[in-house]
Amino acid sequence: MRESRSVGVGMAVGWLIVAAAVPAWGAATSSAPGPDPAAAPAPIPPPPAGPGYAPPAYGTPPPPPPGYGTPPPPPYDGAPPPPPPTGPWGGYPPPPGPYYAVSRPPVPHVHDGFFLRMHLGPALTHASGSSAGISAGGTTGDAVYSGIGASMGIAIGGVVAPNLILHGVLLLTSADNPDVTLAGRSVGQSTGSATVAAFGGGATYYFEPFNLYLSGNLLAAQFELDAGPDAPNLVYDTKLGLGFEAMVGKEWWVSPDWGLGAAAELIGASMKDKNDADIRWTTTSFALLFSATYN
Repeated sequence: MRESRSVGVGMAVGWLIVAAAVPAWGAATSSAPGPDPAAAPAPIPPPPAGPGYAPPAYGTPPPPPPGYGTPPPPPYDGAPPPPPPTGPWGGYPPPPGPYYAVSRPPVPHVHDGFFLRMHLGPALTHASGSSAGISAGGTTGDAVYSGIGASMGIAIGGVVAPNLILHGVLLLTSADNPDVTLAGRSVGQSTGSATVAAFGGGATYYFEPFNLYLSGNLLAAQFELDAGPDAPNLVYDTKLGLGFEAMVGKEWWVSPDWGLGAAAELIGASMKDKNDADIRWTTTSFALLFSATYN
């Protein structure tokens, strides 16, 4: 009984000692200084130097030395800035030493697009009427009128293939004061003119690089013979007949589109007289021409 009471007293004393020691330990730990949460964190130290480049510096870089940097703009006085320099070298002086202009290659001449040819020149015209009903000065037989005059014409068309042109034509050839031969005998000179007018169409082909050409046209032609200014009435007049024109020529380029040249022309036609169906007129004309062509 006495031993159990001694054990209980000892346990009570031990609990009193522990209870008294716990508050003292808590006060000691709470009074020790600790880190301030509002304070800035300490900077991270740079990495240790090693082989190679030095580590970059932290913070604001130092200002550049004097003489560098963008100069401040000039004060604005309201006037616009001057224009940039102009000239063949952009405001800079030409390079030293001689310099040469670059030559351009020659412009090639080709036949393409729209085509226009005009010609004019002297011509020899011959017209004959076959009928026993033609008479002059008491002589009856075939009549022939021939003389020197002019030939003129125009052709308008376009290129349809390389160097090939299709066109329409208007032609006129005449002989003033032609010589008259009746039944093989000369009976003098007429005071009028013998004229052949024709229209039609055909083609022209150029042989390059020589710019030579051949031209042919199928014509509807008409022949007229007048008696001159003292007798304005027509002596003979025909219906439309069938004819042709053939040309050979050579041209020289004088610009990218214009050519000048020379040509020989032959025109032939056969027509019936308008007033006497028994009379048939046959005309031929040979001419040397000057030509001007746009193409």
